Amino acid sequence: LVAVAQACQKLLHEKDGLEGVLTQVAEALPERLRDTAYAAAFEVAAIDLEMRMEEVRVLQLIRRQLDLDTLTVAAIGRAAKARLRTLT
Repeated sequence: LVAVAQACQKLLHEKDGLEGVLTQVAEALPERLRDTAYAAAFEVAAIDLEMRMEEVRVLQLIRRQLDLDTLTVAAIGRAAKARLRTLT
């Protein structure tokens, strides 16, 4: 796991940074799994029930790179929020 984290850190420090990493992800990921990848990223960002501006921006970048339509993105966001909602 440490080696993978170090490799990710190295990629993020290259010229294209996060956008370069997201481009590689989009190229490697089958189209049928792109909404699943975005859903996983959204779950991570929303787990604390607060969406910080940095998280919103990263989700925007992911959405753009994965070429997801607005309705899919809205449905994923709504479903995640419903799952994470509590009674108290």
